[in-house]
Amino acid sequence: MNQKIIIAIVVLVIIAGTGWFFISQDSSTLTDKIAEDKVTEDQEVLDIKGGAGIPPDEALTEVLFPIGGEELEYGQTYSVQWENNSGSTRSFTIRLIAYGADNRVISNEKIAGDVIVQEKGVYQWKVSQPSYNRYKVEIYPEGGRELVGRSTDFFSIIDSDPLVVNPPEPKPPLQTDNLIVDLPLPDQQVSSPIIITGKARNIFFERQFRVDLLGYDYPLGHPKYAESSRVIISANAKIVGDCDWVRGQWCDFEATINYSSSDTGVENMLYFYDGGQGDLGTPAAPKFIAALSIKLK
Repeated sequence: MNQKIIIAIVVLVIIAGTGWFFISQDSSTLTDKIAEDKVTEDQEVLDIKGGAGIPPDEALTEVLFPIGGEELEYGQTYSVQWENNSGSTRSFTIRLIAYGADNRVISNEKIAGDVIVQEKGVYQWKVSQPSYNRYKVEIYPEGGRELVGRSTDFFSIIDSDPLVVNPPEPKPPLQTDNLIVDLPLPDQQVSSPIIITGKARNIFFERQFRVDLLGYDYPLGHPKYAESSRVIISANAKIVGDCDWVRGQWCDFEATINYSSSDTGVENMLYFYDGGQGDLGTPAAPKFIAALSIKLK
């Protein structure tokens, strides 16, 4: 009976020892895996910040220009400069890195490769990249990424020719066979008093002709546009200086229209008539010559 108890105790000790061995092995493996993942994570962080796990301040290639804070103009040529402290005899690679707001790389472009080795390197770079304010240059020997050097801070690329918004070209003056209106121009914004100048012929009577300021209650294109028109005020355009208007000579004229802004409508026009003096519907009645759209302030 005692022999059976002793055998049972030995078996239990063996089983317990075997379990502890496997548990210990799994724990050790898990610890190693965590450590390995941590190294990989640290390596990725260094790759993002500087490349190949070497922080910028420990790099053996020192970037002298652009070092950071510069504004480089698109289309201009600059001397990228660096100092080779690595002792490497391999040709150099130059890359342009763009960083996002979180300092992660969003663009990685090779500017040049096989650049001749010099203790103080220089490369002429014509900027062809889009404008952006978070660039750095990286320089390192071919195959020697661990010797990378980079700009200390961000520099910017700006457009050399800022966008210029030109105002629209004014429309040409109103012109017919017998009338040229120099001012105002079509769709020009004017205020009271409106000064109207130009040249005319064969429309004068006693050295003058008529100009009406019309207002419309609806915009052009509205079905009720035409029927909503009304004459706000009329004025006479008169010859300026000496001119033989009787024989059809071109004569300078000027008219002044004063108006009240209280009831000008949503659209406005200047209507030009000849100097006819007859009643409406008769051959001597004023004849319509031309219309000019204006904008009242």
